Formats: sequence, structure tokens, C-alpha cells
Amino acid sequence: MNTLEELKQNSIHIIPGTIACWPQHDQEEEIHPEEMLSKFNGRVYAANNSTIAFILDQEFFVTPYTRATMRILRDAGYTEASFYVPFSNWDYPKYAAERWLELRRWAQQTYLEDYNRDANEWSDKHGFSAISDEAIAKTICVPTTGLPFHSPRGYDDKYYGTCQGYCLDCSAVMVIGTFCRNNGVSSPSSTVTE
Repeated sequence: MNTLEELKQNSIHIIPGTIACWPQHDQEEEIHPEEMLSKFNGRVYAANNSTIAFILDQEFFVTPYTRATMRILRDAGYTEASFYVPFSNWDYPKYAAERWLELRRWAQQTYLEDYNRDANEWSDKHGFSAISDEAIAKTICVPTTGLPFHSPRGYDDKYYGTCQGYCLDCSAVMVIGTFCRNNGVSSPSSTVTE
């Protein structure tokens, strides 16, 4: 994806009457893009929770956050503004739900590809080679269902990884390879699991 036209094709076009559904609250609400369009004149975007809303030729669009999206908007002279970003709080477009999920899955794949590319470039630059199969075999992979443990204080609980395959977004990618610190004990954050 390299042009505004391609970005437009990889977005949801918000027109008057578009309905946002919040399944967690069993609610629906009509979106009124004309409010944003009348307030902002020019090339602006807003971001919230890995979702980008932008105005192009007096039309309102929403797309998942990706590096390519941000590059295209920056190169086209867009500036960041503050306005409502539909579909950024687990809501989705009622009549384009499958398309929205498809766009989210595509964005998630780009986060992983970007992370792998960055990690490989950084490793090459700093002289690090791939982790051996032997080292990987000695690591622990926390399953998405959690890792059960029994506390010395007598209660049972589960440890969940810092990030997991089903929630890998641009925020989660930032914690991969970081360390957790608890009561003075450092441990690497968990690996991504499918």
C-alpha cells in the first residue's frame, strides 16, 4: 500500500447513517461524520487504540493503524487532530463487520512483519545471529490459556503472557523482548503464542 487511493480502498468509508455496534454493551449508535467534516478543513487524522480516522476530499474514513498508513498520511501532508475515531473501542461497523475484521487481521500481520524486519535489521547491525534451536527448546512458552501455578501463600492462579497472538497490535509489539520485574526478580516477557 503506497498511495492515498490504496489507503482509501483499505479503509471503511463512514457515511451518514453508518452504524457502530458495541457488542460488549449490546448497543448500536449511528455515526455522524458530517460533524467532523464541518469542523475540520484539510488533511487531518486522529488515532485511538490502533485505529486511524482520516478525512480525504471531505469524506471520512477509518482504518487500522499500520506503519504504511502513517507513512502515506505523513507523505500526503496530513496533520494529527483530535476527534472521534470510530471502531477504536471494540466497536465495529454493523454492515461491514467482516470487512473490518479482515482489515484488522491484515494490520495484525503487518505488525508482525514489521517487528520481524526490525528485529532482523537490528540483529544484523549489532552482530547477533539467530537463536539456536537448542536455546529455543529450553525456553518456556506461556499458552494463551495461561500458565497455572500454586502460590506459596496457598492460592491458585494463572500467569498470562505480556502479549499473545490474538492481541498482537502495535502496542503489544513494543513489549516483546522486554523484561518483567516483580519483587526484585527479573524475568523475560513471554513469547507470542498462537
